[in-house]
Amino acid sequence: MSDFIRTRQNLIVPWGLLLLSLFILSRQSYRETQSRPSLFARALVTTVSVPQRAISYSLQGLRGVWRNYFYLVGLRRQNLELQKEVALLQEERVRAEEYRLENERLRQLVGFKEQVPFRLVPARIIGEDLLAESKTITVNKGSLDGIKPGTVAVAVAGVVGQILDEPGSLIGLNASQVLLIIDRNSRVDALVQRSRARGVIRGTGALDRLELQYVERTADVVAGDMVICSGLGGIFPKGLMIGTVASVASDPNELSLHLEVAPSVNFSHLEEVLIVFPESAP
Repeated sequence: MSDFIRTRQNLIVPWGLLLLSLFILSRQSYRETQSRPSLFARALVTTVSVPQRAISYSLQGLRGVWRNYFYLVGLRRQNLELQKEVALLQEERVRAEEYRLENERLRQLVGFKEQVPFRLVPARIIGEDLLAESKTITVNKGSLDGIKPGTVAVAVAGVVGQILDEPGSLIGLNASQVLLIIDRNSRVDALVQRSRARGVIRGTGALDRLELQYVERTADVVAGDMVICSGLGGIFPKGLMIGTVASVASDPNELSLHLEVAPSVNFSHLEEVLIVFPESAP
């Protein structure tokens, strides 16, 4: 008998321990007198729950990361689409505003044409040279449009300049250069509208300042007087607006007044001009 036990002790001991464990667990599980689980049961549940919670939390975390990843990818795609829509709307708004401003300028030109007893042809500015010594612009009208040397260019606000025909600035078939009245080489015979005092407008090279020269020192001229073309010289038609007297200075040792005139045309914002032809409008 002892030999039988010795030969099978490797099986008896584990099975015995297993049966004992089951007995203890069953006793602990069905004890009606206890209101709480035993210490052994709590320890066993705690031990088993630790890896379970770790696995559960890991799976929940992975699912959350995965959901957040797809959410962020979708949100980024949606954000890019919204940015594109905003850019397109902004571009359309800018284009619409440009059309509105251009139409407004053209309406002003049409209204101005109806008030002037000359044939006026609109021209678009396609080039400018306002920073160099020579103050000129290039328009999209040339000899095919009847442009000749000395042809006058105006804007709604007043006189702009005259067409050049000099070496380096020849009149082309579809383009020509305009010497602005603010250029130092420009001269316009002028008069003060209120007092009819005569003088000559000379460019200073500045965009916002002209000089009215050769006005008698005793002439009645004050700041704010309007200066217009006199019509003398055969180039600039009489009555076209040039600018407003900005300052008046008198020197007893000189025969003429020193007058500064603010041009009525804003030369830094020109986009279109009107070419003046001497024949009357139809």
